[in-house]
Amino acid sequence: VTIWGWGGRMDRGLPYETPAAELGGEDGFSRLLDGAHDLGFRTAPLGNVQAVGEERFDELLPRFQNDRVFDLIGRPRGFYFDWDRDGVAEDVIQYVSPDSESWRAYQLQMIDTLFEKYRFDGYFFDQTNNFYNDPSHDHFRGIESLLHEFQSRHPDKLVIGESMQDYLMALTPFGTV
Repeated sequence: VTIWGWGGRMDRGLPYETPAAELGGEDGFSRLLDGAHDLGFRTAPLGNVQAVGEERFDELLPRFQNDRVFDLIGRPRGFYFDWDRDGVAEDVIQYVSPDSESWRAYQLQMIDTLFEKYRFDGYFFDQTNNFYNDPSHDHFRGIESLLHEFQSRHPDKLVIGESMQDYLMALTPFGTV
């Protein structure tokens, strides 16, 4: 079972580091995972290989400014959605390249901490198989390095990818579309 939105409103607080208070906080989240395991389910929290959600822009984007993903004419890549239905899409996510060593180190330390605190059986790497033609970073190398480093640290955990890109899909043994 992949657990989406466990850190708060979907995508806005990425990368998630703690369970949202609205969902019961740490105690409620632990009870959810224990209950799922008691019923025979396996669990994997949703994370994202490259996203910083809007609630964390001020905190994280300056730190990773040189590692952000840009298109060929220099515009930052991100995800936009019209949350308030006013006809104008809001900036929900900005992307940081998984090719960045400092971004990967940050992500992996966060995942290590989650595995120390909670009973997870794997990790769902959202947008793993989305390719971006970023002129400053090697996206394939970044995804491959992140997943290899994750598997080296957590060999008994399932790696789950998302989306479809033919040459990236081979990096994840299990995935969703």
